[in-house]
Amino acid sequence: MFWYVLHTKQAANQKLLDAINRYKDMQAFIPMVEKWFQGKDIREYQLKRLYPDYIFIKSSLDEKSLEEKYKAFFQAIQGIGVLLGDYHFSALDHQEEYSLSLLFNHSGVIRHSLGKYENEELTITQGPLQGLENQIIKIDRHKRTALLGNTFLGQKMVLPLEVINRKGSVPL
Repeated sequence: MFWYVLHTKQAANQKLLDAINRYKDMQAFIPMVEKWFQGKDIREYQLKRLYPDYIFIKSSLDEKSLEEKYKAFFQAIQGIGVLLGDYHFSALDHQEEYSLSLLFNHSGVIRHSLGKYENEELTITQGPLQGLENQIIKIDRHKRTALLGNTFLGQKMVLPLEVINRKGSVPL
């Protein structure tokens, strides 16, 4: 499976998503992430767009096949969406694809992870960040987020992480 990223104008996201998903060999989605929301009477995780101006496309077609088959389509939408790449169609590299596939569920959503400190070390007990503890460079316990060291689309990823105890406390 090859992954592609389409940069769009936000107002056109849903129309482009519907148009791309009509094709049998492409599956498009808007990446979503759970974010902690706390208001007067509400304390819950809500879904927000991870990259508001981007649509992710999964396809069985490699770069050359996709370009040949859908060149006219991508030229027609050029005013509202541009497929990312150097000078031609370009799939994500295998490392980016693998990292993202670990984080997203089957619906294109990154769910929150749960973790705790044991002997000064963070251990993720549930969620997509499990096994990626060494990539976390900063934790904000109040916002319930983790900043990952690797970048994607030019920015570091901030993902949902709930840590149930403080660093240096007795393990639960």
